[in-house]
Amino acid sequence: MPGAAQALVPVRSPAGHYPNSGPPAPVLTGACTLPIFTHMGEYKAEQLDRVFSALGDPTRRAILARLSTGDARVTDLAAGFSISLNSVSKHIRALERAGLLRRRIMGREHVLSIAPEPLADVASWIDHYRRFWEGRLADLETFVLEKRRKRQ
Repeated sequence: MPGAAQALVPVRSPAGHYPNSGPPAPVLTGACTLPIFTHMGEYKAEQLDRVFSALGDPTRRAILARLSTGDARVTDLAAGFSISLNSVSKHIRALERAGLLRRRIMGREHVLSIAPEPLADVASWIDHYRRFWEGRLADLETFVLEKRRKRQ
């Protein structure tokens, strides 16, 4: 299929194991014994995990909400929270690891701004599953209505 990501099949190590995998998964058809994965899928999953983890904390969401109004120095940002500068810095690092913040260093000042790209990836992921579940629920509704109609 044009434009589709091509699956990569890893080669066994001399010990008979596959890279980044545990024991081989059971095969339902017996036709394939190699696990199939894409490096892009693994990268995206790890990135999504970091973003969801970062967004799961209310302090980090508050930091992002504050930065949505404009860039801010770390010390100014920390002043708005009732926790220590060190604690705010740990939250900032988690947001940076998730790719949600950019830091510019100007002399001794560290200025933070939002990096929206990972949020676009998350929105795309959520939209994919929203469309899937809306379709499944529509199918279920059709099935239930058809059953009711047949009973009447």
